Amino acid sequence: MRACTIAAALSLSLSIAACGEPEPGAAEDVGATDTAAEPEPDVRGDHLDVYLDEGIALCGGQLAAYDRFIERAYTFWTGTAPPSDFRISVNVSDTSPCRTGEHSCAQASTVSLVRQFGEYHELVHAIQYSVDGASARTLDEGLATALGADYPFTAMPPYSADPDILLSNSPVSSDYVPLGLFVRFLIDNHGIEAARGLVQALVQPGTPTPEEIERQFELAFGEPLAGTWAEFAAQPRCAYDFPFCGDQNPIVLPYTLDGLDCGDPDVLGYSAPSLAAPPNVPYSPSKLLHLQVDEPTWINVDVEHASVGIGQCGDCSEQTLLSSGGTATGIINFELDQPGTYVFIVRALSVEEPARLSIAAGCLPDHPVATLPAQCPE
Repeated sequence: MRACTIAAALSLSLSIAACGEPEPGAAEDVGATDTAAEPEPDVRGDHLDVYLDEGIALCGGQLAAYDRFIERAYTFWTGTAPPSDFRISVNVSDTSPCRTGEHSCAQASTVSLVRQFGEYHELVHAIQYSVDGASARTLDEGLATALGADYPFTAMPPYSADPDILLSNSPVSSDYVPLGLFVRFLIDNHGIEAARGLVQALVQPGTPTPEEIERQFELAFGEPLAGTWAEFAAQPRCAYDFPFCGDQNPIVLPYTLDGLDCGDPDVLGYSAPSLAAPPNVPYSPSKLLHLQVDEPTWINVDVEHASVGIGQCGDCSEQTLLSSGGTATGIINFELDQPGTYVFIVRALSVEEPARLSIAAGCLPDHPVATLPAQCPE
């Protein structure tokens, strides 16, 4: 597995550093200010009420994608499917009601978005705060990152983070990825009931102290935090791939994409042309593509007016990140050195020009190679 280092993974935390300043133990008022009675939603799903500011439209496939994610994350965390009356309100705007004044945030059953990235992270917060309440801030952010990552978050030892990050009252955005990887490790190695039990034990008035977090940790898992962290840090780790891997139909090479029509049922994201100011585009159409690879192979990706994140789906022995996107235009070669399912996360970067993408087999020697070794095979 060509997993990125923890430093590279931390660069992705920009996409999830979107939380407000929740107060542990106050699930009814965690990340946003009080609001008046809400009007009828613009769009209603199985578990969602979406409120759109003027000039913002929901693309054709996003509502179903949100509902699928809520069902998957809720069932994974609680062990039961969400009841039919479980709902989350999603307020989509370019103006934040959150205490920080600039980021997205969540409280019980409510998400306020000011940009597309981090949306699934905030949905996890809303689920957890609704069913359990707000816990230690580090556990809240770790759970949201573990289940709601925008890209494959992977890391190889040695890790620069240490177990003390779990004891902080105010984790910073660079802590989110290692916290997310650690929470997945706890779930995978000790079971969902033990991990959820720790979260629930730290739902309390006020802020849990470091001593209380350490005490409850040892009660939940039967060993001290330091010992558990040493085991965690000895192996490659990853977050879950819930938002971007699933039951989508795989593409066949060569593949060509010429534009993203927000009305298409397989296009995700939003259309908000009046808010676009490249490269800072808070909302835009996007699409998930999946490629099944049966043996190691090379591909070349030609992109224009789009960002493309590329990674592999699967558990931590399979999952890897080859590209977190960006604004590059042109042809780039990638080696897909493991059999499995690869995901391409395509996002439009222009409202004037269509997002274009082509993927073909083979390595083109006259163009850059993104993976090591940085050259095409002879």
